Amino acid sequence: GQIAAADESTIGSTVAGKLVLVAVEDGQMVSAGQLIAKIDSRAIQAALLQAEAQRDAAISQLQQAEADAEVGPARSAAAVKASEARLRQAEERLKKLIAGSREEERNQAEAGVRRAKSDLEMYKSNRDRLERLYKEGAVAKADLEIAENQYANALASYETALEQKRLIDAVTRPEDIAAGREDVNAARQQLLADQANQKRDVTYQQRVDAARSSLAAAEQAVSQVRTTLSDHSVYAPFSGRISGRPFKVGTVVSPGLAIARLVAAEGLEFEARVPERDLPHVRVGSLVSVTIDALRDWKGSGMVMAINPLASDVGRQYTVRISINETAVGISPGMFARGRIVLGSVLGAALIPAESILWDDSGAYVFVASGDAAERRSVEPGPTEAGRTRVTGLSEGDQLITAGQSGLVNGAQIKVSGSDDNQGA
Repeated sequence: GQIAAADESTIGSTVAGKLVLVAVEDGQMVSAGQLIAKIDSRAIQAALLQAEAQRDAAISQLQQAEADAEVGPARSAAAVKASEARLRQAEERLKKLIAGSREEERNQAEAGVRRAKSDLEMYKSNRDRLERLYKEGAVAKADLEIAENQYANALASYETALEQKRLIDAVTRPEDIAAGREDVNAARQQLLADQANQKRDVTYQQRVDAARSSLAAAEQAVSQVRTTLSDHSVYAPFSGRISGRPFKVGTVVSPGLAIARLVAAEGLEFEARVPERDLPHVRVGSLVSVTIDALRDWKGSGMVMAINPLASDVGRQYTVRISINETAVGISPGMFARGRIVLGSVLGAALIPAESILWDDSGAYVFVASGDAAERRSVEPGPTEAGRTRVTGLSEGDQLITAGQSGLVNGAQIKVSGSDDNQGA
């Protein structure tokens, strides 16, 4: 299979628009949270200003509703008390109109007339005296004018006292009583209206609740617009390297369209292909030794992390994802790699070259040197790996014939030659 990045992402935007800034280049290392690109956000900024203005208006409405809720009930209670007082006053005036003048009021009016008449006579006598003296040149004209003014005032007071006495002496007129009754009815209606308004005091709290709901909706709208505005800036989700050329400034992008491709700087994985015949031997958690063809001297280890349950259509192969424990300079995603899983081990096993094994109708056999003769020995082959096969049927110290054995028969004369490399285990 091939080496792959543990984290790899195609970075895009959740909104559509024109790129006004691209802050990265092909091959550039970036940190998590670093700015990648910006999309034109002038329209959404205007929408944010409008949403904030609507939120501020909702705040003002809530403040006004809370103020009304605080003073409204007190105002309505005061209005009811004032209407009750006006009704009592109107009712008292009506009672007086119906009952007519009292004896005390008539006596008081007569006394007022007598007092006003006495003052009038006194000021008249004083005016007449000063008028004679003025003609004789004994007083100044200003003194005469003061006396005339005093007389005029006294005359007006006397006439007022007479009018007041006439009103008190007169019997109450029917139209006055009717007007008094109208005043009582008007005061009573006003009281009923104020009492009805007082019952609506509960609506003050309802208006407060409605204003709070409006403010919450306005704040939610501001939050949504701010989220959309933040979506116009694209950031790196993790640290890594930009792979390939990102889009250029001026490009119009749509949601989900890849602006740049980011490959993680750390955390490589090995994505291997396993034939279906070998899949039963692979388990999640199995240890794997990994080699990379391009780095011949590098050997690493890993562990099976996941097995794709779906096979490829071609070759019936399954993808196995293997974590790599070691890192080395030069390893890059896309490199070809090989993995080996040890299925088991046998201590003291006999391993012989696979090409030394012969077959006939009776089964597998080999030739070993027995003095100067070749001895046929039946064996039971096991797994083969790297050109060597594990067998049973041989003993330690047996000399295995590995060259020319295909032309031998049991007991054939032989001559041993070569080094110890040609001897079996």
